Amino acid sequence: MNIPQALGYTKIAGMPVVTGFYTLLLPLLAFAVFVRRVTWWSEPIRRPPPFLPGSWGMAPVASARYVALATTIALITAGFLLLARVLNSASWPNFLSQTVLIGFLTGVGFQVGIAVLGQMVGLEVHSKRTVGQLFEVFRSLHQVQLPSVAISLIVVAGVFVFHRFAPKVPGPLIAVAGAIAASAAWDFAGRGIASSGRSLAGFRI
Repeated sequence: MNIPQALGYTKIAGMPVVTGFYTLLLPLLAFAVFVRRVTWWSEPIRRPPPFLPGSWGMAPVASARYVALATTIALITAGFLLLARVLNSASWPNFLSQTVLIGFLTGVGFQVGIAVLGQMVGLEVHSKRTVGQLFEVFRSLHQVQLPSVAISLIVVAGVFVFHRFAPKVPGPLIAVAGAIAASAAWDFAGRGIASSGRSLAGFRI
């Protein structure tokens, strides 16, 4: 599950897709070494940050300079996290109000959902800004691929069904694996159909 999810986040962040694999091993080892409490690990930290250099127009997305700037931001973030670990700041998030946390997570959910919306309906979106992405999708609704929409709805429905009736079953894993298997069996890429499994892997419902 972590592989397609990492690739989804990488694509949303505008980084070369292969860099998603770099986040799968060493960060997990560092997490095991430096984190004492599981509650210290916050889900928002894993979201593609909206402050990557492409958002500022500092460098073309996926260019060498973009990768260098994004890497610098990631290292600075890691330094702050390490400092938080040294200062034993596991209890600090308790001072944030529930309203702030819910609002932040809701905003991140909308950002990630809109980022993958184009792929879910079979449209090519070029903007890296959330509002621009949504505008491009609505502007191109007449070009929506119905097969891609159908696959997306099936995957989303499958995740919700497993969550509702079999919460202990890894529904997202089954949905993503099923979409990938179906794509390989019926050659979705060759037919010009977007693979919703990879698109939906960018976020967990």
